[in-house]
Amino acid sequence: MAASVEAENESRGAPVSCPAPRAVFPRSTAKTTKWRVLVIEDHEDMAQLIKMHLVEDLPSDVTIASDGSTGVTDALSGDYDLVVLDLWLPDVDGLTVCREIRATDDSVPILVVTGRASEADRIVGRGLGADDYLSM
Repeated sequence: MAASVEAENESRGAPVSCPAPRAVFPRSTAKTTKWRVLVIEDHEDMAQLIKMHLVEDLPSDVTIASDGSTGVTDALSGDYDLVVLDLWLPDVDGLTVCREIRATDDSVPILVVTGRASEADRIVGRGLGADDYLSM
């Protein structure tokens, strides 16, 4: 059974249970090792913006996949420390990409970064294996 964290729902005062956060760190623990990050994003400007911030804020090597099929292939063939995933992709939607990655690799953290802001999308994304969900 997965560990969970109980938090108080601020609006209702009722306890809410959610999965416990797991530690996120490069798979290699050497201090000089760069993070290997896969960004799956079809909009080139957004992909480059994410890459720029990752490279500036984190010692990282960033690979960009511009569609879901390529993203799944890259994720399963590479040894990535983090996957940053958009949900609105041209060929395969991001939820399917997340599910396919999780079916094979349960260890790589997946951060969904998307314009889809509904609570239902968050719940489905987390249920399919995303570690966190950031809507813009």
